[in-house]
Amino acid sequence: MSQTKKISIILIIVLFCLALLKIFLIGAGTITKLEPTQNSIFPTLYGVSLDGKEITLPRDFKTPLNLVVLAFDDDQQKSLDTWSDGFHKNNLSEKNLDFYALPVLYEMEYIQRFFYNNWLKLKSGDAAYKKKTITIYVDRSKFFKMMDIDDETVYAFLINKQGEILWVRKGKFSENYLSEIQSFIKSY
Repeated sequence: MSQTKKISIILIIVLFCLALLKIFLIGAGTITKLEPTQNSIFPTLYGVSLDGKEITLPRDFKTPLNLVVLAFDDDQQKSLDTWSDGFHKNNLSEKNLDFYALPVLYEMEYIQRFFYNNWLKLKSGDAAYKKKTITIYVDRSKFFKMMDIDDETVYAFLINKQGEILWVRKGKFSENYLSEIQSFIKSY
């Protein structure tokens, strides 16, 4: 086999591998630079969903109401899952309400964001969950101050399509929270 043919085959293999990586891996996303907002307006956040789409919230909300749950470390995954499970088990998606899980992380270098996003993607099996899980990289101390929250537990926000914060709760999903959400949906 000639040298040129060997190089061509190697090049094809490398291109094929890169194409596969593009299919299976997601990008690093961007770091959100927080802009001041009015008190009841959710800040503009830039992230990447675990299915690889770049998302800007609240601009990319599709439904009139959105349940956005923020988590701040891996230990809070079970609390976040109670919200996701509660949302899906109670068919809240049928009520013009959408669900988003937002891991809110420290600002990181590109390569760290890339590896963390792909680790989360591999860890999350469900395709629907990947579509609605958006990693956010931000100056967390500034974000906590702006939102008047802390990193001790998860926070759930009910936000309209325009970004107005309508309702906030902290901790795990509960039947009381479900009743509040359902009442809110009926009156909205």
